[in-house]
Amino acid sequence: MTDSTEIDWTGCDDVERVPGKVSSQPIVKGTRILADGVVVNAESGISPEELANEHFPGLGVERARRIIAFARQHAPHPAAAPGIDREKAHAANQRAGSPRRSP
Repeated sequence: MTDSTEIDWTGCDDVERVPGKVSSQPIVKGTRILADGVVVNAESGISPEELANEHFPGLGVERARRIIAFARQHAPHPAAAPGIDREKAHAANQRAGSPRRSP
């Protein structure tokens, strides 16, 4: 997978962009959770259950799974995607207000 800013989220019913909300970045509908935060944390090995229950309350396990699946299907070049950058995952968590998970 790749940075979710490279993903066209327009076909994902679980993600929206709201002008003026979280700098108009793609967010989980009805929340301030960044789609990028969900994707990056999933790439680093965090399960949908952990994402929904520990990192992003209000996300929901099934919605986390749908967002991850959408990102995997719509990543521009999944085979060429770089490795996981834990600092990037941490930064995404901080933007979304989630506590840092130790490696």
